[in-house]
Amino acid sequence: MAGKGKSMSELMKEDFDQFDPVDEEQAEQITMIVDDDRKAERMLEYIRWCNGQKGKWMKYYSEQMVKITKDMERKIGWAEYLLNQYFRTVPHKMAKKSESYQLPTGKLVLKQQAPKLTPDDDALVAFLKDNKLNEFVKTETITKPAWGEFKKTLAKDPNGDLAVVEMEDGLHPVTADGVPVECVAVEIRGTEFKVEV
Repeated sequence: MAGKGKSMSELMKEDFDQFDPVDEEQAEQITMIVDDDRKAERMLEYIRWCNGQKGKWMKYYSEQMVKITKDMERKIGWAEYLLNQYFRTVPHKMAKKSESYQLPTGKLVLKQQAPKLTPDDDALVAFLKDNKLNEFVKTETITKPAWGEFKKTLAKDPNGDLAVVEMEDGLHPVTADGVPVECVAVEIRGTEFKVEV
């Protein structure tokens, strides 16, 4: 096919040139009639070739997209790091759970992330049943907790944050009645810096 040291687009152009008998403008003017097995086989060969070219191009551009995406994410991360450093040097607006600095075309925001809760479904179902909280147990083909609804009822501290209790195996939320929910682990997460453009 092609020699070493050629780009993918050069190699693909050689493939196209080898098979396509006409350029795009001429192609519309030509009427092809398939009237024997040899021409029919030629069209089948042409379709196979087109499918191969399509696959090559799809693979090539998909690989390029992966590279471009990684490169752009790395560059955005670097820019966000620099903006985060700048953010720490300027006076910014304080809100209950975030700080922000408004620029003419965007906004820098430092926000406290919500804690990450990880329930053990089987243990949580048992906990809900033991504590007569059956309205938070869904019974389908399998019994599982109505986690979204139950999570909303967990106790809050005076600041409106999730109330937690520290136990031997880590942090756990508590119900509105003060009962520790040992089958749900709580991971306190730090702040998150976002650039809004």
